[in-house]
Amino acid sequence: MPQKQGSIVVSLERLVPVLSYAHDRAIDTSTTTLTTGNPPGAYDAYNVARFGLDVLVVKRLSVGAATSMRIATGSPSNAPGDDPLVTLVALSPRVGYFFAVAPEVGFWPRAGLTLSESFTRGTDDDGSRFSESRRDMAASFDVAIVASPVRVLGVVLGIGTNVPLAGWASRTDAGVTKAGSASHADLSISGGFLAHF
Repeated sequence: MPQKQGSIVVSLERLVPVLSYAHDRAIDTSTTTLTTGNPPGAYDAYNVARFGLDVLVVKRLSVGAATSMRIATGSPSNAPGDDPLVTLVALSPRVGYFFAVAPEVGFWPRAGLTLSESFTRGTDDDGSRFSESRRDMAASFDVAIVASPVRVLGVVLGIGTNVPLAGWASRTDAGVTKAGSASHADLSISGGFLAHF
C-alpha cells in the first residue's frame, strides 16, 4: 500500500464500469439514467476511463489529478439517429488520504474538482443536423477500496459522486441555436488498477 512520503501513484481509473446513476440537464432538456457496464452512446466526462497521477506529499496524504479524453467517431453510416461524433476532455485536481486496514488492503478517499468540456455533432432522427458544446464544473468525491497483493500493483474498486457547481451548454439544431445553463450529478461504481513506487 502506498503510504510513505514521496510515493508516486499511477492509476487507470473507471476501466470497468459497474453501475452508474446520473441526472443531466442541459438548456431545456433533462434526463435521468441508471446503467450497468458501459452502454453504447453513454459518453460524458464522468463515466469515461481516466489516467491518474498522485504524489504522497506527507505520509498517507496525496495530492494529484486525473485526466480523461475521448473521441468517438460516431456511426460510419451517418444515418439519422445513429451515434454522433463526440469529443470530450476533463481534468480533475484532487487531494486524498490513505487508510490502511491491513498490509495489502486500504481505503483512499479523495476530493477535488472536475472541469470538463465536450463537443457533439450528429444527425437527428428526422435527418436534421445538430451540434452541442458544453462546459461543466463539479465537486468530485470518491472512495477507492485498494487491494495490493503484489508489492507495487493494486486493484481498485471506486465509489464516486459528482455534485454540479456550474455549467453552460449551446445547441444548434436545424439552424436554430439555444444556449443556457447545464449540470450533471452522478453516483457510480467502477474498477481499475494502480501502480505505486
